[in-house]
Amino acid sequence: MNTANRSFVTLVAFALVPYALIGLFCCGALSLIAYRISTDGLSILTDDWRIWPAIAFFAVVGAGTIRAVVSLRTQLRATERLGQHVRALELEACPKLEGAAASTSLTGRVVLIDDERAFSFTFGLRHPRVAVSRGLVDVASPDELSAALEHERFHVRNLDPLKVLVARAAGPALFYLPVLRDLHRRYIAGREFAADRRAARACGPEPLAGALYKVTTGPKWSELGAAAAIGADDLLDLRVTQLETGREPAIPQTSRPALAASAIALGLLGTALTFSLVTLGDPATLFSMSNGSTSSDTTTNVLGVLCCVALWSVIAWAITRRVHRARRA
Repeated sequence: MNTANRSFVTLVAFALVPYALIGLFCCGALSLIAYRISTDGLSILTDDWRIWPAIAFFAVVGAGTIRAVVSLRTQLRATERLGQHVRALELEACPKLEGAAASTSLTGRVVLIDDERAFSFTFGLRHPRVAVSRGLVDVASPDELSAALEHERFHVRNLDPLKVLVARAAGPALFYLPVLRDLHRRYIAGREFAADRRAARACGPEPLAGALYKVTTGPKWSELGAAAAIGADDLLDLRVTQLETGREPAIPQTSRPALAASAIALGLLGTALTFSLVTLGDPATLFSMSNGSTSSDTTTNVLGVLCCVALWSVIAWAITRRVHRARRA
């Protein structure tokens, strides 16, 4: 569990645990609101202020859900376009690249693309592959090319393109938790440092340093940053420092203000949800025909929950379908 994986696991935990708890009560609370509106009419929105915390809760959660879906859709489309770009520029592999791929156990996963700039990146969700430019193959020595591929092999084995998708979607989904942005930055930096350490152990620090100095800025494809594991230019100095010292550079910790703001946001959401459940009624009682409930009331409550579940099911189906298409691409 290096810094990258620790940061990613923490990020997922910060994202999924609150979202799972929110989703656990979301459909019940929505059913409560639907029940009150169906029995008291739309006037309940202006006459009873106690319903507004529930509405505010759903506005925040709904906005985060929409932002997450948009982010996932954008990234999955970017993954498809990136695969199309690579296929359009693909060249027949040369013996030099094939030898380096074989020495790094990446046979069949390396694609040579026609670009005179020197760069490489990892792309693909389920079965990641490595794209290497013709420019990098031309300027790098065999040892430097092997070191570059060892670096990319780390991204392949760790499924970093898929982790990028998850990390980038978590922020919009829980935009009210600024701590996720800090964790995302720690994951990106830690990922590159860990990949470099892997390459240095396998090939030595000198070939990796030579490859780093020869790598140039990658292509200006808009989808590259959203769909591939590729090193950021602002980390180059720190990556060289790691090679010189043999120790991972200090990565900024999550800031206390971000942690405090995230805790306050979760507290406010939890308070709004608890207040709504207490004042509007217990969701478990809405399915009971006792206490004077009518068949019409129960039908309304059941339909409210079913509509909520159906909405989440459609969203999950759409995301799964897009991920499947991106994997095939």
